[in-house]
Amino acid sequence: MSGTKYYQLLDAEVLAFIARTASCYPERSAPPDLQEMRSDYEQMCAAFAVPYPAGLTTKDDMIEPIADSSDTIPARWYYPADIKQGQPAILYFHGGGFVVGSLASHDSICADLAAGAEMDLMAVDYALAPEHRYPAALEDALAATRYFCDAFPGRAFLLAGDSAGAWLAASVAHRLAGKQPGLLGQLLIYPTLGGDVTKGSYIEHGNAPLLSRENILWYGQQFWGTDQPDKQPGPLSETDFSCLPPTVIFSARCDPLCDDGPAYAKLIIQAGGKAHCSIEEGLVHGYLRGRYSSEKIANSFLGMQAACRALKAEDWPY
Repeated sequence: MSGTKYYQLLDAEVLAFIARTASCYPERSAPPDLQEMRSDYEQMCAAFAVPYPAGLTTKDDMIEPIADSSDTIPARWYYPADIKQGQPAILYFHGGGFVVGSLASHDSICADLAAGAEMDLMAVDYALAPEHRYPAALEDALAATRYFCDAFPGRAFLLAGDSAGAWLAASVAHRLAGKQPGLLGQLLIYPTLGGDVTKGSYIEHGNAPLLSRENILWYGQQFWGTDQPDKQPGPLSETDFSCLPPTVIFSARCDPLCDDGPAYAKLIIQAGGKAHCSIEEGLVHGYLRGRYSSEKIANSFLGMQAACRALKAEDWPY
């Protein structure tokens, strides 16, 4: 963690969460290669995993891709206890900069979100970069959404994701805008949405704990394969923000990506839609893993669960 200001901006519980996260990564004499990076990330996420909520069950699934040359797409269903069949569900895309992450890395987060939202949840894996660059991950996200709509005709759903997964959720929402009445809303958690990396929070929090501006540029190069890392397209680059579903965003204040959330909400509102961005003071990127060790993080997660319940009920509380 660089700079002393974060010791003033973050409370003791959040600082302890950051330290615990850092301790999960092995010391190496050289930077990790791609496979080591993925293994380290999975190991770190596993250290924060917790048992499933009482009564929740899961089922693994496989989804056929859009392109014949692509692999099948792994998915995992989470079924909270006492949820009526056919109720709206959540389609969730995990974070990890399009490079790391899996169903396993976000397993307990998805389980807790499903239980607290009182909704079935389908977590979607997708092809990772740099082996599979854009648009592979988006095609997988679209295929998973099409699979859900075909398998459960008429069933309503929310699109959700964290970080890079929020980019996928919002990108799918733009492609469905005005075409899928079953889409009730979006939940975007510390999202990367293609903001201007040369100003604002990208500079102010360019060396924030757990995610730096340099990290963001590197992940973008892996995903886009571009020689211009400052150019990172995303939902903020879209030209039409009408017909998007009600959108709830949680941005972490001490995160280079912080400004993306309110910028996206503003564009939706200007286009006549409903959007709300909660900027979570004193929190950092990837904070969901600390929901059992920080009261501040726990309260933010409760807000996400409540947002899902409100979107499901089509009851806009903001």
